[in-house]
Parts: sequence; structure tokens; C-alpha cells
Amino acid sequence: MAALPIAVLGSGPAGSACAIELLRLGHAVVLIDRGAEGKERRGETCGPRVEQMLLGQGTAFTATCHHSFDLYSSAWGTSVMEGRQIAFWQAGVGSVLDRSTLHNDLVASACAAGAVVLSDCHVQVAQWTGRQWVLQGMQGGKTWKLAARFVVEATGRQSSSVCQPDAKRVFLDKLQCLVTEFAAVEDGPSGWLSNQPRLGGGIQLGCLQVAGY
Repeated sequence: MAALPIAVLGSGPAGSACAIELLRLGHAVVLIDRGAEGKERRGETCGPRVEQMLLGQGTAFTATCHHSFDLYSSAWGTSVMEGRQIAFWQAGVGSVLDRSTLHNDLVASACAAGAVVLSDCHVQVAQWTGRQWVLQGMQGGKTWKLAARFVVEATGRQSSSVCQPDAKRVFLDKLQCLVTEFAAVEDGPSGWLSNQPRLGGGIQLGCLQVAGY
């Protein structure tokens, strides 16, 4: 009898990379994709190391899902913006991402590597029988079930665990981030302002502040 597959919940960068690596190790993988979010996600940038990791995993990173930027501007405690090269921090250039296109590329890469992809799937219940996991959810308005010998949850920090629904997340960082768009920049008594190009034109501004203890 064939071994049960490993179920990977979430088809983002973490889930897709994990699925591809598991396939390389000889495991059968079912990648459960709940679909790209309809709303635009702000602040989607990454450094060169993330891009290198995705390419090293065999993940598609096409020109349609990102464009490169090598300079960002920031101000700390002053209204004067200062330009910095990405290479000042890392050896290479950064990328501004189109998450919808990147999501499609990630799923296509996992599928090409041999994963069984369940699209537009929402997992509602995960139960351990003592021998296997049994997942149950909705797909296209219909109920489905899947037996798996192991479950990888890569659904993001905002999602609750279906395998351990009583588990609580503990966030130890004290960072608060506000991202919006303005025609001008005004600095405050403390904080870090940055801007970066966006796909389709325009500039994205970010304000990062360390909250007090």
C-alpha cells in the first residue's frame, strides 16, 4: 500500500518551498492552496537572500512577479531623506513583489515538481487518529476529506492552527508598522520613514516605530 502523503497547508513562499523540498526527498505531497487574497498587500519587498533561496528551491521567480530596486530612502529623527544602497546591507539588490503573480508562480512551481495541488481549499478540521491525520474542509462549495501522515502548517502568522486549535500565538516583538501613501513626508519625534517603488508606478512609504516596553 502506498504511503500517505504529507499535507502542506498554505502555498505561499514558505509552504511552496517546503513542498518542493519534501518532493526532492522522495515524499508524496499534497499542497493545499486557499487561493490568493483579493485585496492588495502592502509592503511586499524582499532582499536578495530570499530571492536566491526561492531560485535555489526551483521556485519560479519571473520578471512579471517582481522588479528589482537597489536604493531606498529613509529619515530618522529629521526631515532630510537619505538614500542607501541595498548593497550597504546585503550583497545584491532587493525586489518589489506582486504577490498575486508570485502566488501563481509558486503554485505552478510546486505542481511542476510533482505536488498534488488542491486549489481554493479551506481546511476546517484536522484530527489525529493515532495513525494518521484526517483533514476536512470545503472546496468549491463541496466537502472533502484527506488522510495524511504528517501536516505542515504554513498559513501565516495571522492564521490559527487547525491541528492545535487551542494553541495561542505569543508575539515577542514590540514593533509596530504603519504603511500608507502620501504626496509628502513628515517626520515625527521618533520613527523611521522609508520609500520604495511599486509595481505599476508610484512610491510606497512606510513608517516603522519601536513601541515602548
